[in-house]
Amino acid sequence: MSEPPQQPESSKSKICTFTTKEFVRRLLDDVETKVDKNFVLFLGAGCSVSSGIPAAKELVQEQWLPRLRNYRAPHRSDLETWVKEVIPDYDPENPALAYGEVIKQLFPKTRTAPGFEEALTSERIEP
Repeated sequence: MSEPPQQPESSKSKICTFTTKEFVRRLLDDVETKVDKNFVLFLGAGCSVSSGIPAAKELVQEQWLPRLRNYRAPHRSDLETWVKEVIPDYDPENPALAYGEVIKQLFPKTRTAPGFEEALTSERIEP
């Protein structure tokens, strides 16, 4: 079986890192031994955008904030003013900075529940 991944000593993150070659070896090992595992890859913005998944800016500004406003204050048409009331640190010049806060407010039940990632990506990933 594969050796456990090594984390850089300076890393305070709990996310493991692999070289590309190590990742491929681990994946092939699991496939060849028929280990029953599911894999999900979260890649950087360049990969997701080129695949048709909106960038964080577009998700926040064009999809999630209007949806959140429609849930909480459907009578309000002044989205930017309403957002500043709900998320005081919101910067319309850089909506991606509000990504985490918008997720907390828009997906309060799924955020800590199993399947949170699936809830975020289910519209894009086919089974």
